[in-house]
Amino acid sequence: MQIDLMRLQKSVKQWSSEREQLSKKIRQAHNSIRDISVFDNISLYDRMLKLPDLYDKSNHTEFVATLQAMLESCNKSVFYDLDKSDLEQIRDYKGAPPPLYFPPEFKLFKTYIHRGLPVVVGAEPGIGKTTFAINMMINAVIDKHHSLFFSMEMTKVQVWCKLYQVYKKKYLNERITFTSVLEIIRKGDELIEWPKIQEFVKDYQKYIHIIDLDELSAGQMVAIYEHCADKIGKNPEFVFIDYVQLVSPEQSIMRSTIREQVMATSRILKSKSKRTGSVFIELSQVDDKGRTNESRELEKNAGMKVILERDIDDDTGEMSDTVKIRVKKNRFGKVTMSEVKFDGETGSIGEVE
Repeated sequence: MQIDLMRLQKSVKQWSSEREQLSKKIRQAHNSIRDISVFDNISLYDRMLKLPDLYDKSNHTEFVATLQAMLESCNKSVFYDLDKSDLEQIRDYKGAPPPLYFPPEFKLFKTYIHRGLPVVVGAEPGIGKTTFAINMMINAVIDKHHSLFFSMEMTKVQVWCKLYQVYKKKYLNERITFTSVLEIIRKGDELIEWPKIQEFVKDYQKYIHIIDLDELSAGQMVAIYEHCADKIGKNPEFVFIDYVQLVSPEQSIMRSTIREQVMATSRILKSKSKRTGSVFIELSQVDDKGRTNESRELEKNAGMKVILERDIDDDTGEMSDTVKIRVKKNRFGKVTMSEVKFDGETGSIGEVE
């Protein structure tokens, strides 16, 4: 392939000034974890990381194309809203959508979930963080709210199985186990329940967006969020992350401590939540006392912290069906507590009998 060097030089010269300005901003972000979160479009940062490799390989055509795409994206990004006065921004809030609520069966009455604030849901392993999230997502989809679910442990099929379980119990009062749903999907047309599962997925896949990729960073999650928002034409009301300790660190802080990595992830997600009004539900392995540095960093950036607790029988080692939901932090409301029943067979949450 013959390269038009004159045209290439002209293109590089044309973009050099803008490139230097953008490079300066990104270098500042690269050197400061806090500054990374100012980027409303994290994909700009990801593209910047590819440029040296393209240059070294003498892939000039793609270098210029990538640089041009970066600058076009940069022109669309708003780093700070300096064009509007405080009064104008307050007036813009008129007509904003109302706060969201927890499902009624959680018994957290009058506990608002304010848009634009992260919610950390913490518990020890096996207590029911994912069950909590699945029940919230089913309640959201019935209200026609969009949910983006980052599943770091389960496959997309497994998440749909759990959603179908809870839906059957909550709205049809029919019991079905997780294993049974998987077996029905495996056998397909052989079982009469198969068309019902297909209809369920067909009806609700427009509101539920499941990402089951491994080793995603917070920046990559933000890029996926933006793609999802473009696809559905609006920002999803809920973003679930199951769970936040499995989020990969940004490339620039690979060698930092776990605490610094979690801190950076938390700040990036908080920034995106604040700028878009979406509620980020961050499932996390934390305990009630916040014994780890990671849990303290997550709590600092959260608008609400919810802790799940279950008693364990000392003799049998079995967990109680009763789960305490404690709202330990609520930036714009009261702290409270409720007791609910987790149905281990169907994955649904209900009132304690």
